[in-house]
Amino acid sequence: MIKGYGTKKMHSEQEKKSHRVKIRLKKLIFTLLLIIYISLYSLLIVTFADKYILNLHAIIQLFFFIIAGFVWIYPAKILLLGIAKK
Repeated sequence: MIKGYGTKKMHSEQEKKSHRVKIRLKKLIFTLLLIIYISLYSLLIVTFADKYILNLHAIIQLFFFIIAGFVWIYPAKILLLGIAKK
């Protein structure tokens, strides 16, 4: 048996396991950030709409909620890309 051969393989297995743990932790963090972001965004939009938008005409409300429904996607895209990266 060649000296040091088994240790290289063991380090490689440990590195792979460590890398998998880092990826899982990163995905967990990005997922939690996404949940927090969507929750805070929803709370902000509902609070703003309750104070300022719900007293306005229905067409204005419709446009507000359509726009608010699309605006959250762009910042969330960054978090989703972070989850997808390895």
